[in-house]
Amino acid sequence: MMEFTRKVSDVLACSFSSWYPLFEKVTTKSVWVPVPAEVAAYIRSGGTVVSSEATTADTNTDDEEDSVDWEAAEEGADELQRPEFAPFDAELRSAVAAVGGAAFVKLNWSAPADVRWLSVGRALRCQSPEDVHLLLRSSGRLQRDLCTPFEGCADAGAASADLHLVVRRWEDINPAAEFRCFVIEGHLIAISQREISQYFPHLERDSSSIITDITSFFKEKIQAKFPLQNYVFDVYRSTKDHVRLVDFSPLAPPTDPALFTWDQLTGKHCLRCESAPSPGSPLCLGCASAGGALPVFQYIAGADSIQRAPYADAELPYDVHHLAESGGTAAILQLLQKSQNLGKSDQSTDDEDG
Repeated sequence: MMEFTRKVSDVLACSFSSWYPLFEKVTTKSVWVPVPAEVAAYIRSGGTVVSSEATTADTNTDDEEDSVDWEAAEEGADELQRPEFAPFDAELRSAVAAVGGAAFVKLNWSAPADVRWLSVGRALRCQSPEDVHLLLRSSGRLQRDLCTPFEGCADAGAASADLHLVVRRWEDINPAAEFRCFVIEGHLIAISQREISQYFPHLERDSSSIITDITSFFKEKIQAKFPLQNYVFDVYRSTKDHVRLVDFSPLAPPTDPALFTWDQLTGKHCLRCESAPSPGSPLCLGCASAGGALPVFQYIAGADSIQRAPYADAELPYDVHHLAESGGTAAILQLLQKSQNLGKSDQSTDDEDG
């Protein structure tokens, strides 16, 4: 049985600026912007983000009932307006323009997948610095990149890394075409459906061609070029014979193992079941006899096998989580009742005014 422990060298190799120059031709067009220390410090502080541009725009309205007294609000809520980072914001605008005017953003390692609920259509599509700052300040995953990028590394010590904001060309992605792949000792041993909270019936039908396409891509484009022997990589297979690289991650927690378990990936369990594997093989004797070719491909086989989305807890605002922790269900119900009563009151006012 193998033990995978994160090392600083693994984390650095999976940093976007380390691998992108090697694989630029087989991944989405991207640029990255260094994150200044003052911006990083502001993001770490957390809280609501509204730029002066946004607040000015919001207050210019002819609807008196919807206007906000921002001057009064700022006296009791300093977090409503963020500091101005003009040079950084100018670089952001240039970067977004360079990739086509709309972008998907991330830091060195992580994307703000835990705050999709903040974006229109849950798409994480950014067109302005304000869009970017909102995601940066709100995402716990990005906070991890900022504060503890070497968490879990036995050799972390005083390790550090230059922080970059990665700006990737925006593309509409079909979640059924995303796959997570696992490499051990230089060999591709496992492939998983990436979106584990949905059932895609065609994956079983197309499993053979999916395995063939991803294996060919790995052998031709990645195997001889990526510096690690144990790692995870994500790909997007838009159509048959068309595979594109998305990202790399260290092969160790907290990397998400998707439809596999860490017991399976470390060799404690067979890659296809929970039995002990045969000596020198990632598969048990039964699974090997039933057709044990590698890599093993795992996918949701039916609607009853759908798993909980990894960031489901982030679908609700912090206030709701806080209420649940402090007051339980009763506190949430009280909040909902208050909101409902407020809605009825507003409706009565509208009826009287109408």
